Amino acid sequence: MTHRHAFRRGVAPRPSEKDLRLWGRLLKRAEAIGDCGAARAQAFTVAAEKAAKAIAPMGHQRVDSAFVQLVRVGQGFLRLSVDDRRAASSRIATLTADCRAVLDGDGPGRPERPERKDIFG
Repeated sequence: MTHRHAFRRGVAPRPSEKDLRLWGRLLKRAEAIGDCGAARAQAFTVAAEKAAKAIAPMGHQRVDSAFVQLVRVGQGFLRLSVDDRRAASSRIATLTADCRAVLDGDGPGRPERPERKDIFG
């Protein structure tokens, strides 16, 4: 991830329209992976490389976010064997559905913050 992901003064950066377009393109390429398999692997990997530089939507800028996980799977997709690609396609479909729900506004927004033990007992 780039320097744009560094939080300054405790405020997370907001994604621009270009960032949202890059995420949309990645999701479109990820959905095509399930349909065509290896024929679209190069386009999916390129889209993942470009989306890695984009800012994720608010509340999803963490390592365990579906957006970050989808980028990581996409970046290593070409290095996988054929059997591993088939196994990864179900994970890609799940991550894509989660990301699509967030971008469409149907999914969960910001995740709940865990309660701090030092304040709340």
